[in-house]
Amino acid sequence: MLKKVMLSLLLAVCAGSTILLTGCKEKEKTEERAQVPTFDTKEALAEYALNAMVNRDADALLATLSPEALQQGIEIFGNRRAMKSAVQESLNFYPDSVINQMRTDLNDPEVKARMIADLVSDNADDLVQVDGKWYMNNGDWDKFAPLYTVARFADAAIDRDVDAAWELLLPESQQNLINRHGSLANAKNALRRMMLQITPDANAARNNRSGLIRRLMQEFTRRNPRGGQVLTEVDGKYFLNFNF
Repeated sequence: MLKKVMLSLLLAVCAGSTILLTGCKEKEKTEERAQVPTFDTKEALAEYALNAMVNRDADALLATLSPEALQQGIEIFGNRRAMKSAVQESLNFYPDSVINQMRTDLNDPEVKARMIADLVSDNADDLVQVDGKWYMNNGDWDKFAPLYTVARFADAAIDRDVDAAWELLLPESQQNLINRHGSLANAKNALRRMMLQITPDANAARNNRSGLIRRLMQEFTRRNPRGGQVLTEVDGKYFLNFNF
């Protein structure tokens, strides 16, 4: 999804880190399709995407994607709502300084024209026409998925929701913890203790949620001391590989 801009922004956020609706009624789906903009030129697509990023508008950014790219995102995240949440999580995570600089640049006609041209050039291989309209055919979901998993774990820790955190673990990690601690209940208790260590003060963690997510991103993108990566990718989805 406009990959060079998205990747550079994510790297700016996570400096020092190596990674940075189903169930809707048919009427709602029809209304959603009716509101989706169309792009007659590559440049119109690029300009719309830049404005979506500056406005931290996940719906607008998703509107730049081809049906194929959207379907890939839905398959990775499970449904459209989760896909949108992953994109919004990333947009919200960009530092204000980055967003403000982009906004300043877009207000300069010459700089804006260069940004649009660069965006079209950098993503030339991923621009496709569908029924005469231009779309991005690459969601860059591998950039969104790790942060989405970490954000969900942070929320589970803040809410003291061990079941939600458990669902984010790699199945092999779940089994290893059960074997190590003797039972599912004991394994979840061990996970609960870990979560309490991460967020001893839930209210303080909730008030500094972005700081918690940034810290966890840095910690979870390191290698697991017992082997493997903490953030582990399986078929485009990211899981946590804990081994304690």
